[in-house]
Amino acid sequence: METLFSVKDKVILITGASSGLGHHFTKTLAKAGAKVAMVARRFDRIKAISIEVSQDGGVAIPFTLDITQTSDIKNVVKEIEDQLGQIDVLVNNAGVDARKNIFETTDEDWTKVIDTNLKGLVMVTQAVAARMIENKKTGSIINISSVSDILGFKGGNPAYMMSKAGVSHFNHLLALELASSNIRVNAIAPGVYRTEINDDLFDTDLSKVLESKVPLLRFGNLGDLDGALFLLCSDASRYMTGTIIRVDGGLGINKLIL
Repeated sequence: METLFSVKDKVILITGASSGLGHHFTKTLAKAGAKVAMVARRFDRIKAISIEVSQDGGVAIPFTLDITQTSDIKNVVKEIEDQLGQIDVLVNNAGVDARKNIFETTDEDWTKVIDTNLKGLVMVTQAVAARMIENKKTGSIINISSVSDILGFKGGNPAYMMSKAGVSHFNHLLALELASSNIRVNAIAPGVYRTEINDDLFDTDLSKVLESKVPLLRFGNLGDLDGALFLLCSDASRYMTGTIIRVDGGLGINKLIL
């Protein structure tokens, strides 16, 4: 069973690795023996995480990349391959939000969110998948979506929610496109987890309302994502593609949300 879920020596590229879910994924996978390529804009942050992982005996190499600067993506993918070898797994985790309602969201907000959460994700995927096909590499692509892809509420965060709906639909389209190349494409859709991007939410009345609507009656802990992560990174998911695994405490099935 341990072998089935093993990620030992797999080269795993994680975008948005400087904080939140990406930081957690990096430490978890490196501890399990994966060779992690950490990609983020803030080099100082991923460098510090890299040192921490190394001190614990793991491998996590930092690479600077703003995925909205699409002309830089192929060069960084090549750097990763030169240092770590062919990429086995891509975790599309990078994301931003605007936290404004439909009337407050500006043109700049839409550009920032869509360019990062959707366009940047697509372009990173394009570059990595092309190399997997060229190398005749059996691969796994994991898109980090959100419970927001199917839920919303008045006064919510439309740019973020629409971007995640796009990620989930892209997940299905890409799975069909890459199946014949033996590249699996699946997604993890987390519910509410406390991270840097939403830390301020947890001190509001909205937080209490949201938590009361989670069928399992609590928000997620980052470790709750590990089962889905190891499943999709490992050969245990060898016959899975086009799947969205919802790790949300049941929030996505509660239609009485707000």
